[in-house]
Amino acid sequence: SGRARGAVNSVWFSQDSKTIVSGSMGGIIELWDAVTKKHLRQLIGHTSAVNSVCFSPNGKIIASGGKDKAVRLWDAITGKQLKTLNRDKSWVTSVCFSPDGKMIACGRGEDIESDMATDIFRGIEWSNSSIANHPEGIVELWDTAAGKQLKTLNRDKSWVTSVCFSPDGKTIASGGPNDIILLWDIPSVGAPTSERVPVAIQQGTTSQLLQENVETLTPQEITKPLTPQEIAETALASTVLIVMEDSNGQPLNSGSGFFVGSSMIATNLHVVKDGFKGYVKRVGMNTRYPIVKIVVTDSRQDLAILRVSDVEAPSLALGDSDIVKTGDPIYAVGNPAGFLEGTFTEGNVSGMREFQIGSKRIQISAPISEGSSGGPVLNNKAEVIGVAVSTFRGGQNLNFAVPSNYLSELLNKVRRKK
Repeated sequence: SGRARGAVNSVWFSQDSKTIVSGSMGGIIELWDAVTKKHLRQLIGHTSAVNSVCFSPNGKIIASGGKDKAVRLWDAITGKQLKTLNRDKSWVTSVCFSPDGKMIACGRGEDIESDMATDIFRGIEWSNSSIANHPEGIVELWDTAAGKQLKTLNRDKSWVTSVCFSPDGKTIASGGPNDIILLWDIPSVGAPTSERVPVAIQQGTTSQLLQENVETLTPQEITKPLTPQEIAETALASTVLIVMEDSNGQPLNSGSGFFVGSSMIATNLHVVKDGFKGYVKRVGMNTRYPIVKIVVTDSRQDLAILRVSDVEAPSLALGDSDIVKTGDPIYAVGNPAGFLEGTFTEGNVSGMREFQIGSKRIQISAPISEGSSGGPVLNNKAEVIGVAVSTFRGGQNLNFAVPSNYLSELLNKVRRKK
């Protein structure tokens, strides 16, 4: 058995029965070795609870959906996020691949308020009466390879709790709290039938969706390096300015940080350790979010994970810092001087340095300065491979980052406490 990070909402076996994927209330997707029972990796990207997860039939892709209203596709081998399907105004409650992997069915419930679900930090319970009285839900069909929506199937006055394909891929079944199962005949052409049959199953039809020339999505097609502009867009959406204050509310110091989970921010310990209280501000925005708690720290690696209140933002995926090589292109994001918010710089890995016994630092040429501490250092896939930590003033452009694998270990400590 394995202990997941937060209450588990969904689990799914890979086709070969060797791997299990789970989605939790904490917004984290986790992969487990079904034979050894060992935890393999986390997939971080959802900003709220993950309601549903599933493997593609070939085991290469994972689909997930949740409270943040997005359906996300992941490389099951590397853990890299591949695509985010268009975010609707409602929660994703269920996801499922067609037997050939060419389509994804997605169940949603419209306008579901956030107070209906458990927040792992605030402990609000599910409200069954609110869910049962919810007016309407939908089923969406998506082209896996193109990431395009093919069709929307409307349920009858009830949100969707579950969807699945028939083994031959010709029919979708959907269910909800109104005690009705709807069947949708995928290949047939004709107008939907609204007549209710005695066994409380409503028959519907959609346009022809299966096409011979649709290519199956493979990780190799979408793991090419991102452009600097794409990396900047991804990183800036998750980066924050951190301001620490004394007991009188006067600013003490500032730094940078980035989201690594639902309401959770990674930064350097030296940014927050002397403050009486503090707040974070997303890059380019004015709203201040109070720091509720310093969840866990690592003084040896100068890392801290904070919890903030009432904010949802995309999380950055963590890369494997052990495979970083000298010469690799990297990008750094931070808030120099506390007011040059969202500064994006480019450089290379200059080397791997022994900082002290059992502790390493990544030397980088991307410029950083005071105020950038705690900001993400990313590879060309927009994965965090380090946390900006220091610069050597006696030299030229000698900057350092804490390897991301130390941060992964710290996040695992948080997960084990849940």
